[in-house]
Amino acid sequence: MNVPAGHSGGILDIAFVGTLPPCQTGASIVCLQLLDGFARCGHRVRALAPITPEFETAGAAIQDTHTAINLRWFPMPSYEPFPNRPPPLPFRLEERRQIESHFGQLLRDERPDVVIIGRETYAWIATEHVRTAGVPSVLYVHGGASTAMARGSYPKSPQAELLSQYRAADRIVTMASHWAKTLHWLGLANVISVRNPVALDRFAPGPCDLSLRHALALQDNAIVVLHASHLGPVKRCHDIIRSAAQACPADDRLVYVFVGDGQGLADLKQFSEEQGVSERCRFVGWVSHGRMPAYLNLADLVVMPSEAEVQSLVYLEAMACERVLVASDIPAAREILDDGESGLLFPGGAVDRLTNLTLALASSADRRAEIGRNARRRVAAHGLESVVADHERILLGIVHARDVASDAWGA
Repeated sequence: MNVPAGHSGGILDIAFVGTLPPCQTGASIVCLQLLDGFARCGHRVRALAPITPEFETAGAAIQDTHTAINLRWFPMPSYEPFPNRPPPLPFRLEERRQIESHFGQLLRDERPDVVIIGRETYAWIATEHVRTAGVPSVLYVHGGASTAMARGSYPKSPQAELLSQYRAADRIVTMASHWAKTLHWLGLANVISVRNPVALDRFAPGPCDLSLRHALALQDNAIVVLHASHLGPVKRCHDIIRSAAQACPADDRLVYVFVGDGQGLADLKQFSEEQGVSERCRFVGWVSHGRMPAYLNLADLVVMPSEAEVQSLVYLEAMACERVLVASDIPAAREILDDGESGLLFPGGAVDRLTNLTLALASSADRRAEIGRNARRRVAAHGLESVVADHERILLGIVHARDVASDAWGA
């Protein structure tokens, strides 16, 4: 660990406020991985995150598992229902009340060296407390509100207010270089991109879980096409069903597995019936992150036809497991894979093209294996330990800069 001069021992007291599992988002998973990494490096980590009644048991299990983090929950009736637009006023008022109470207390208990705001909409509230405490801060921007801003669909007045809170952070960190450019376009400075992490020891090629294969009623010769997401409209899951309707008559081995439990699940099931492929589809619902390696190693192809992503964890995790990632040709995917070598791209919405790629890959195990090996090598730079070290350097750097500025002011 690089220790900056002026900060005793380089060991930080890190306070975090944001979403964490069991909240079912990639951003929550990333934040928990990073906090665990900081704790393993010897830093003190105190974290505050929302919990809903349906997930209280899962939250207690996470506390029991991640004991290196001093994790506290604040109660909310639900997780933020509409991350791409301002939440309804009652939700926002309750969120403000809870964060002001619990986060304010966390800062008063003991002044941290640095605060991480792990959900961009929490900048509404958290930056006020950070400024009052005189603590440097880092804001993580994973997409959500900023995605809507980039599309021009976020209301102008709340956008201006929220961006002003973003600017109050000492550093804005996003997980993809293309999104850093978007944030600059929105008028934000002091933005840096750091790669999204993948735990290469857990997400690695491995034997098929035979009990899982049996549970999904998969034949020995099945070619498994897997998709994992929250199943929202932006993921374009219906394109996968349309492609299945074209591909299944040409290859009776194809089976489509959908992992996720979003609002679009019921509609997707109905659409598979309308398209005549319901018997070739498996809808498994939400799967804990710890079970994802087993599902990915079950797959022959992982298809992600999203119309937009900042950077999907599923991209990285599929590639780390030496699966063939077939993704829509968007900046997030181009940043991760080399088309034709470590994955394959197709124009978003081009169902015919997706079908042709699926059938070609289904017919060639050698081609799948070659792309999978290349994919694993391609994502090696995203290894969790390396990414944690990059984030650690950012935290130590801004604390050191604040310490130097305070010393100069005192002199």
